[in-house]
Amino acid sequence: MAVTIHNLTNSPFDLLNDKGEKVRIAARGSIVGFEPHPSQLPLYRSLGYFRIEDAGQDSKRDRQNTSPKGTSLAEQYRALTGKHPDGRWSDKRLAKELEKAGERFFRG
Repeated sequence: MAVTIHNLTNSPFDLLNDKGEKVRIAARGSIVGFEPHPSQLPLYRSLGYFRIEDAGQDSKRDRQNTSPKGTSLAEQYRALTGKHPDGRWSDKRLAKELEKAGERFFRG
C-alpha cells in the first residue's frame, strides 16, 4: 500500500520499504508513493515523528482537520510522558515539547 509520509522532525530518518531496503527521508521532508515494510508501518504511525497519508487522500483536506481522532498532540504527549501538557502551550510549542520528550524516551 503506497502512502505519502512527511517527516515532522528536524532530523533525517531511515525508513524500510516493502523490499526491506533503507530509504532516507530528509529532515522536514516528504516521500510520495512510499511503500513501507508491513511490519514497520504501525511503528511509524505510533512514533509521532511522521504524518502518514494513505494513497488517495487529499493533503489539503487533511490540513484543514487539525488532528485525526485519537491522535491529537496532547494525547500523544500524555501517552509518551504520562503527564498532561501545559494548557497554555500552543500547538507549535506542544509539538516541540513532544519531540523533546520523544528524544529523552528513545535515548533511555
